[in-house]
Amino acid sequence: MQQSISPPPPFVPNPASPDADWEQWKEAFEAYLDALEGETFTHKRKFAILKHCLGNEGRKILKYIPKVTVVTAVGEGDSVEDEYETAIKSLYTRFKRCRNVTLERHQFYKRVQADGESASSYVGALRLLAVLCDYKEFEEEMIKDQLVEKTNNKKVQEALLSTPNLTLQKALEIATRIESTASFMEQMSISEKKLHSPRYWFFCALLVPRAVEPTSGEPQNVRMLEGICVMQAVGAGDPWKEDRSKELS
Repeated sequence: MQQSISPPPPFVPNPASPDADWEQWKEAFEAYLDALEGETFTHKRKFAILKHCLGNEGRKILKYIPKVTVVTAVGEGDSVEDEYETAIKSLYTRFKRCRNVTLERHQFYKRVQADGESASSYVGALRLLAVLCDYKEFEEEMIKDQLVEKTNNKKVQEALLSTPNLTLQKALEIATRIESTASFMEQMSISEKKLHSPRYWFFCALLVPRAVEPTSGEPQNVRMLEGICVMQAVGAGDPWKEDRSKELS
């Protein structure tokens, strides 16, 4: 069962890679370790798994960065170095970011809804940016306001601005409903244009059986039906106009 669980990608794939996002990679690694039931592993085994997942470049970094030693008690007055926690602490110290909250919020404010991007995807992108903005309990409110301000759909914006006591969840529901309706109407319009296309009716004519020389009322009706379909196909500029018109005469 454990062998089917894929580890996270290497922390630093190659020497040319910029500094990776340590917190994001660590979260993925800890999820992998939990899936392996790593809480039952010794610190030596967890350290071995960590080194394996770091990749070649990650192991080189771990080898040469300053060590921040973490010790674990092993009885009365005794302690040993916890290699796993030492490695985690050392990597954190090396890769922790001096976060510029003003810059992160600037990036958040600049993020607009892209063409073809759904409201749901846009809000998801805003959530990722908001994590670094230190909005705390106002995070949902800030994301909602950004959706209202930077949506690329005027109908969505008008609906959100006219809704009292608007929450992020309610705003997302409204935006999604308007987008779904617009998509449905667009598909209906495409289907309607296809239905009225001369080429559509030309193929309709091909599907109608050609009648023999009329000897009764029924074959004549079939012949008339074919004539109606073909006439729908015969329009200005239709390449089959001349030939098909002769057949009707």
